[in-house]
Amino acid sequence: MAKDKSGAAVDRMELDIKAKASGAAQSFDSQVESWLDSGVTEQEIMDNIDAMDDIGRGPFAELAKGAVDSAVQASTTIIAVDTARELAGGDGSAMGTWMSTGGDNVCDGCAELHGTEMSLEEFEATHGTNECGERCYCYWVPDQVEQGEGPANLASEEEEAG
Repeated sequence: MAKDKSGAAVDRMELDIKAKASGAAQSFDSQVESWLDSGVTEQEIMDNIDAMDDIGRGPFAELAKGAVDSAVQASTTIIAVDTARELAGGDGSAMGTWMSTGGDNVCDGCAELHGTEMSLEEFEATHGTNECGERCYCYWVPDQVEQGEGPANLASEEEEAG
């Protein structure tokens, strides 16, 4: 299921970027048309665009920012779900606990789920469906992790190898 959820996150990101690109192109076209109608020359328009690009406010700056935001949002879902799946050894019925990141930026739905016991399948189905949507930074901690597994042991493994 994680692959489906990850794939869905990537599909949403692609649609979001395409929609933003279409909107940016239409907005840009109408702005250029407006400038031409008001007597601004093509050279003045090009100079204006170059000057805006130089300060990061060009016509496609918002598109680039939106594309980065979409990629980050899709990545958080992919990382959370794929990491949970790896920790559970791919066993969707494995039990674990929903953990929010805490703080003031946790949405009400995630705050209510914090500490809730659920299967990996339930986590996969629920992650990204609360008010925070694709901006969900919650994670799932399995009840049983074999000794020597997981990120907490990376430092000791590196020390042993070093």
